[in-house]
Amino acid sequence: MTREQWAWVEGLIRDVSRPEEGNIFARRVFQWDLAVRQFQKVEHERIVVGTPTDVDFEAHARCLQGLLTIGNALVMASREFQPEELARFGIRREEIGAYVEALEQSFREWHHGLSEEYLDKVRQALFSGEA
Repeated sequence: MTREQWAWVEGLIRDVSRPEEGNIFARRVFQWDLAVRQFQKVEHERIVVGTPTDVDFEAHARCLQGLLTIGNALVMASREFQPEELARFGIRREEIGAYVEALEQSFREWHHGLSEEYLDKVRQALFSGEA
């Protein structure tokens, strides 16, 4: 192994030996991140480029609500750690917040509660005027 590889392994061992509280928080962030990425794959396939059904929209909304609940809890929990502590795990508080904002935006875009009839009227008004 090269020195860099050994340094990486040593750093990993140091990270693993950190206090359990930080490890638990980091694990939750990484698990949430994985869930978000998997959600986004399905969202893209079924909602963005697919022909979504009512079932798709219902599941999409439930997933977003769950991810947002966890994400907001992680944002609050991240305030218990100093930026340097989070950095040891490659976590930045701002990135968690930005991730939550992106999920909130997706929720607003797809689950706004406005009828298609109303949206069609708005589209007509916006895009049918004289140039």
